[in-house]
Amino acid sequence: MIRRTTFAFLSWFFPTVLLAQVDAQKIREIDLFVTQNFELQNYPSLCIAVIEKGEVKYIKAFGYADQKLKKKATTQTIYQIGSVTKVFTGNILSRLLVENKIGLTSPVSTFFPGPVVFPKDSTGRGLTVFDVATHTGGLPTYPPTLHRLNGDAPILGFPKDSLLAGISQTRLLFNIGRRWRYSNYGYGVLGNIIEAVEKKPLDDVFASRLFRPLKMSSTSLLYRPEYKKRLAVPYLVDELRIENKPWNLESIAACGNVYSTITDMSKAMIYFLGSSPEVKLQTTKQYQIVDTSSYGLGCFVNRPRSYETYYINHGGDLDGYGSWFTFFPEKEIGFVLLTNSKKGREFSDLGYALGDIIMGKNVTLPAPTVLSLMRKTYMESGVEGSLGAYLKNKTIKTYSYDENALNLFGYDLLGLNKNKDAIKVFTLCTEEYPNSANAFDSLAEAYYTDGDPKESLKNYQRSIELNPDNRNAADWIKKIRGN
Repeated sequence: MIRRTTFAFLSWFFPTVLLAQVDAQKIREIDLFVTQNFELQNYPSLCIAVIEKGEVKYIKAFGYADQKLKKKATTQTIYQIGSVTKVFTGNILSRLLVENKIGLTSPVSTFFPGPVVFPKDSTGRGLTVFDVATHTGGLPTYPPTLHRLNGDAPILGFPKDSLLAGISQTRLLFNIGRRWRYSNYGYGVLGNIIEAVEKKPLDDVFASRLFRPLKMSSTSLLYRPEYKKRLAVPYLVDELRIENKPWNLESIAACGNVYSTITDMSKAMIYFLGSSPEVKLQTTKQYQIVDTSSYGLGCFVNRPRSYETYYINHGGDLDGYGSWFTFFPEKEIGFVLLTNSKKGREFSDLGYALGDIIMGKNVTLPAPTVLSLMRKTYMESGVEGSLGAYLKNKTIKTYSYDENALNLFGYDLLGLNKNKDAIKVFTLCTEEYPNSANAFDSLAEAYYTDGDPKESLKNYQRSIELNPDNRNAADWIKKIRGN
């Protein structure tokens, strides 16, 4: 039922470097760390660039853009960067603010056609540009007319009429300004506001305001047919070579649709490490989330207690692509990561670890979860080989073990229509974790998918016994019984 990822560490340390400076020693340290991380986590491909004071100090591509064709990734391979798009959206908003073309207190409703009615909170307050730009407006993750959960099929289009219909159906999740809640929907709305102010398509705005001036010749908000030969294949499950498709967010493209290369993103980083008025405004704290992290305009402003300075960052995580964009303005250092993998948690941990290395902190090398071993073994010797490898390596401590690894592997197999193999995996999960309601819930789902409602019912009932609040199991029990 619940799909999660896991992460652990090996007890091996990189040496401490006191100064935040990208010298030859630091580059060797970064290269060693990224190379070993790439091999341990089994990414299809991984690209990295490190920039200091306007100069690209290190840029490298690892692995395959296309595993099936054995097509190697290069520094010109194109990736979709997901929510790092918001960094660009926030920058364009900052430009419009500097040019006095828009105000943070401007009501969002003024930028949309009359029939569109934006929601108000319980006090009667309406949304402003500030509210959507800082994720404090109470908007949900996506519009109500876009039904999607993590792991579902990619978004392959969302026309503007669907967005406008969704706005009128929206109910705010909390009173405006009272909380912070990340919303792709909000940045989709913000993109439409920018489009209205600039009076031209958003793709043209991004190109004219950012990509052409920065000579980012392989970057655009929307997909281009000429990208096909250089586009990295997005992988939902790397080891099983389960391919996905790039997203087309269409009317909410401003939240996560940009395509780019590590070379072009290096050019963007050089710009963001500069001192332009719009970057300074964008990276100013607008809303304090927690004591060590705030939100600017399309970016996080972080000040960890262990750092002597602050840093700006944003990550991107589509189903099959990942990105990471971090810079230290006072040190004039930044780095970018791109991948065609769905390893969201492992990838973000890599991003944080690289930040620590740059800041001279001791960093541990992330160890792979046993999930990677099971996926790889499955391709070679089937489910029996995978389960054998799981049990054989359990005492070696080379891999991290927990319930989530078996749970995720079972769902991998369900996604491949290998229902009976999935049942074997979920059965082992219930044996390893006999007090887990989620393990029995997942096994019940596998039995039902395989056409065995009797066994499904039995396992849903066991899940309810372990967790009486499991509404999912309760609903399925009613369905199976015909109630």
